[in-house]
Amino acid sequence: MVIGSAVREHRMAAGWTQGELARRVYVTRQTVNNWEAGKTLPDTQSLRLLAEAFETSMDDLAGTALPEIERAAEARHELLGLLARFAIAIIGCVVIAIPYMVLRHHASDSIGDPENSTYQGFWLLCSMLMFACAIWGSLLRSRIHRLMRKRDMDDAVALMRFLEGSPKSSPVPDTFLYRVVLPHWNAVWFLSSVVLATIILLIALLLTI
Repeated sequence: MVIGSAVREHRMAAGWTQGELARRVYVTRQTVNNWEAGKTLPDTQSLRLLAEAFETSMDDLAGTALPEIERAAEARHELLGLLARFAIAIIGCVVIAIPYMVLRHHASDSIGDPENSTYQGFWLLCSMLMFACAIWGSLLRSRIHRLMRKRDMDDAVALMRFLEGSPKSSPVPDTFLYRVVLPHWNAVWFLSSVVLATIILLIALLLTI
């Protein structure tokens, strides 16, 4: 990797260890080692700090790769924002689901009873909030998939490596996450959803007893 070689050459010319360079650019020694080995790429902020530490320009360090690094940084920032909002939408659905089911039980018992119409009102409110969270989450998921296709990411492994800043040419880490979880993400997501739905149902049943 050209950037990794440039970082290593400038570091050695300055007479610094990886740990010393890491302290100057506010990262860990392992991060510097990953840069030099071509396992990950520095983001634009780290690249700016490296250029300042070496008293050179970002163009000198990154060369022709600088525009792509900047575009990748923007896409990574956008993707992280979308994922965070998607997580909020999912959490919103989960949080609202329990009172929704409890209120549904009470609302069904109070049909035709004007004194207990409050249950029906709150149940309707929860229904609308759950529907809104579900629609929001669906729209966010579509945007995430569009951005993934735009960056040629076709699975969860590619997505995680992009978020980590790993070049496509670098080897995939031999960890449990990359060997088991991410390659079977659809199955993991389905099983997690089933377990979560079961837990919500049990809690709702306990609250209505």
